[in-house]
Amino acid sequence: AAPPANNAAPARKLQVGRDITLNGEIGACDHLVIEGAVTATIKQLQQFDVLEHGRFSGSVITDNADINGTVEGELTVTGRLWLRANAQVT
Repeated sequence: AAPPANNAAPARKLQVGRDITLNGEIGACDHLVIEGAVTATIKQLQQFDVLEHGRFSGSVITDNADINGTVEGELTVTGRLWLRANAQVT
């Protein structure tokens, strides 16, 4: 049987895995998950997640953020911000 039709556009999700390094500007992304290291400028996200061993440097504007790793730079959250036990934000 065919899967049910879903007219909603799929979320544009980028996951940066452990031991992966990414540098630059990220655009056209709705949900960013960081387990590795990212240095970037990001102008608009719906969800920004930095996992326990993840590291982000740069600037990001997001609706919601869930931080359990390291964030250095400018973080602008217009909705909810979760800071977990291992979060380090400077």
